Amino acid sequence: MFGSKPEKLVNQVQRVAVIPFMAVLVTLLTATFNSGHAQNYEGTEFYFAFINNVSPLFNTPPTFEVSIHAIDAATVTVEYGMPDDAFYQSQSITLTAGSTGVVLFPSGFLYEEAYFQLSTKTLYVSSTGTVRVYAIHNRDYFSEATSVLPLSSLGTSYRALALEAQNVALNNHSLCTIVATEDNTEIEVIAPVATLLGPANTPSTVVLNARESYTLAVPQGQDISGTRITSLNSQRIAVFSGNDAVRVGPLNCDASSHVYEQVTPIADWGTLHPILPVDGSGGELLRVVAHQNGTELYNGCDLITTLNAGQVYSAFVSGPFLLYSTEPVLVGMFPPGFECNNLFAGDPNFRLILPVERGMTELKLEGELNFPGLTLGPQIVAWFIHLAMRTENTGNLTVNGNPVTNWQTFEAIPELSYARIPIASISNQTLTASSTAPFWASLVGLGSADAKTMSLGSNALIEVPEFVPTSVNLGPNIAICQGEEILLDPGLGLPGTWQDGSIQETYLVTEPGIYSVTIPGLCGSQLVGSVEVSFAPLPNLPLPPTTALCESGVATLSVQSEVNTSYVWNTGETSSTVNVDQPGVYTLTATTSQGCTAEAQTEVVTTGVPDLEVTGPSGICEGELATLLVETSASGTYTWSIGSSNEPLTIDSGGLYSAVFTTTEGCTASASIEIETLQKPSLLLIGPEVLCPDEVATLETITTANEVIWNTGDQQPVLTVANPGVYTAVATASNGCFSIDSLIIAAAFEPELLTDDVTACQGEEARLVAFADGAEIRWVGGPTTAVFTVNSPGVYEVLATNECGSRSAQVQVEFVDCACPVYVPNAFTPDGDQRNEVFKPVFDCELRFYDLKIYNRWGALIFNSTDPYTLWLGNVDNGGFYAQNELYNWVLTYASLDPNEPGVQRLTGSVMLLR
Repeated sequence: MFGSKPEKLVNQVQRVAVIPFMAVLVTLLTATFNSGHAQNYEGTEFYFAFINNVSPLFNTPPTFEVSIHAIDAATVTVEYGMPDDAFYQSQSITLTAGSTGVVLFPSGFLYEEAYFQLSTKTLYVSSTGTVRVYAIHNRDYFSEATSVLPLSSLGTSYRALALEAQNVALNNHSLCTIVATEDNTEIEVIAPVATLLGPANTPSTVVLNARESYTLAVPQGQDISGTRITSLNSQRIAVFSGNDAVRVGPLNCDASSHVYEQVTPIADWGTLHPILPVDGSGGELLRVVAHQNGTELYNGCDLITTLNAGQVYSAFVSGPFLLYSTEPVLVGMFPPGFECNNLFAGDPNFRLILPVERGMTELKLEGELNFPGLTLGPQIVAWFIHLAMRTENTGNLTVNGNPVTNWQTFEAIPELSYARIPIASISNQTLTASSTAPFWASLVGLGSADAKTMSLGSNALIEVPEFVPTSVNLGPNIAICQGEEILLDPGLGLPGTWQDGSIQETYLVTEPGIYSVTIPGLCGSQLVGSVEVSFAPLPNLPLPPTTALCESGVATLSVQSEVNTSYVWNTGETSSTVNVDQPGVYTLTATTSQGCTAEAQTEVVTTGVPDLEVTGPSGICEGELATLLVETSASGTYTWSIGSSNEPLTIDSGGLYSAVFTTTEGCTASASIEIETLQKPSLLLIGPEVLCPDEVATLETITTANEVIWNTGDQQPVLTVANPGVYTAVATASNGCFSIDSLIIAAAFEPELLTDDVTACQGEEARLVAFADGAEIRWVGGPTTAVFTVNSPGVYEVLATNECGSRSAQVQVEFVDCACPVYVPNAFTPDGDQRNEVFKPVFDCELRFYDLKIYNRWGALIFNSTDPYTLWLGNVDNGGFYAQNELYNWVLTYASLDPNEPGVQRLTGSVMLLR
């Protein structure tokens, strides 16, 4: 279908005047090659994050790896969080050139559970030499991995690609996480569905500092894909997209898993992508996001669909093919769960499909690429590396030292070949691939019920034949001088329709304009080419009619030198600039390389020097502003000694300031002024920070000023006040300069004491809990702690004391006969450290009735459960919102399943929540 690249491609474009002309032809019968830069995955700085996964309570604890391939010898440091964060971690590794290494974080601390909130739970990699970085998450059933882009390859404009949130059992979300690389990065988000940021298709903004992240999330039945993410102040950002845990495939594909990839900037999208489902798997889900309206997707000459900006195409594909798009797109592949995979292995996963031109010459990858030990069935592990490269270079590629031999050519472009290679387990060895020519690669790992897939990055461009060319190249725009003609010839020997409707093989151009031709092509395409023909601009010679020659000076006659233009003065000088010291008429002639000539002249006349004065105040107080003016009777422009031009100068400190004035004739004069710096008086206010009711406070000033005035109107250095508030003093020195200071005095009150009556089972201890923020707690006849454990009924008194006084409360303790022993904790800490995370009563019998209610300090019900196995996680309204640190009251009603036991029992008490 497509021919090979010819030795020479030339349009027969004839010029009937002076300028020879050639242009390059692009046709469907001739393969041409893309140009541009390779999106380089190698660098020295990397910013990234692991997006939220399902709760780490499921299956084995997770581990997180940063796999590093050193291009140069390097010491690499991996930081999690910011140094001031309580969870901050840092590890370093030293690698020789060409070697690999892994930095391991063996805990679940990398989970980010807060959506639509700023977070510093990100990773930052810095290296003394060039490296490549891969981020790998290991956990039974929920593993994932991605290649990481370095700072130098990050962009400012992205679109998200994920899957619809549809796993009701795990309450998953369609996610997108944004990571900033600089402080004060303003990011605009336009989502196709409503989010907490705002309505669908409505711009909203969020501001991040360096190494901060922000996670967008949409719940069941919605998809974050297509979301437009833009850095408004052109600071680079990184974007990661996926889902907590999502199903892929028909309804009988129950398996769900975490999906996660770093998406590439829109500027690095492409139009030709290798679609390579895992061989023998039965197919994978293909998803494509468009950025331009009217983007057409093709399989060969067959139109698949047309997308508008932000729209997503989604379909299961079973065989390899080249996906061609008329505009750049973002492409991802999602394998289904093992129930719907003919290999009976794998799990939903996400790998970004880079454009086929994004290649590399060497690959090294190390880490726990296999899967943790699974307990369900045999551990089936199927590893595949997918490859593509120019057919002529396929004999040069090896994987793990073995030549690749099972190449097949793409039907649409035989100049490109692909291979899907099953490889042995790479759990304890480094995956390597190398070639003398660039190759495209991605990795797929399928476990018995798990998967890890990812693009393997790029650092070089593959010379890719054009799939369906849509233009005739009439060459670069042409400039001619007036009266010349040009013959445009596409060189195909085929008639085409030109811009004026005429049908002919060539077109004679006699005047400037835009000329275009349309020639029928293959697949029903129309090859369109255009060129702009304009008059070659005459040399620009903006010499003024007259030029001033200052007394005893030199005048410079000059025009901006233009490329490929020669200059000659009537003095014999052959540059665009000449210096003269005599009055007279001077003429400049300029000729372009196209033979277009222009001439200009100027008369040099003698002129004088202007009078000049700089005016302003004699002194300026520290930190204040003053304005300096230039006064002269001459016409012209001036420049201050600190750089400002043609406007009054605003200063904030004393010193010597000067201005240089240039007249319209080019003569100059200068003047200056000396400004004294006046010292401000010192001022410090001293007083208490708080006032209790009925107290007074004395405020004092320490100052070098002669006069002090308070905002109360008082004019003495010491002020007595009886009320909280903001007190401000102004101190003025004899030189007129003044200073201002303020003191804020807050109101303090007696403590607020919170407690509750307690009902406990006979034979057990009752725990009394009191809470008073910022106060000391003391039980009458008991301890000086918030918790008091007692074993007898009665009334117990507790006191809370702070700087403003004391308050007391009484607690009624009652012991009842509990036929079914029950233990209820009095405190828990849901802070993610895997200890004492939940609140739940514990029974020593089977129940036939259970009801637990939890109230806040104002008596509002915030949690209720009739299931004894349901845990309170410290949330509000049984939802995902955190409860605050404080004391909560509970009421427990229950009945034993044993008919011989007493009926319904009711217990009350309090529990302290601390994070």
